[in-house]
Amino acid sequence: MVSKEFPDPVGYEFKIVADEIAFGIPFKVALNQLGDHVQSNDVDFLVISLTIQHETGGNLTELLNGLASTIRERFKLRGKIRTLSSEGLTSAWILGSMPFIMAGIITLINPKYASALWTTTQGQTLILVGLGLMTAGVLVLNQMIRIKV
Repeated sequence: MVSKEFPDPVGYEFKIVADEIAFGIPFKVALNQLGDHVQSNDVDFLVISLTIQHETGGNLTELLNGLASTIRERFKLRGKIRTLSSEGLTSAWILGSMPFIMAGIITLINPKYASALWTTTQGQTLILVGLGLMTAGVLVLNQMIRIKV
């Protein structure tokens, strides 16, 4: 039914599974090939659930409803994580650009004041230390906003 009622590519993939089962390939093998071909965690959940249900029996409707609600909750969680990650990414861009913007503004307003930073060895050392600390900050922020689901 899935192969007939759903559009491609989902319908096509399930048509392949139905054809393989019709040609005599065992149900478990055909489903595992679907999981290998599609490479999706959600399809892996489906394959495992259907394999267990096929071997042990039980209410298929209840199983599919539970699986559908689990997948929906994962999508909601991904959306929330994406929102929180975008806040961290925006903060990183703002904080990372502030030193350069301020250096440009100070150079425009009072070039003599800022020239000590560019011409003396102490100023150049401060620039290198600042760039190193900024790099470390970017790496830390990058790790903070990466959340795996």
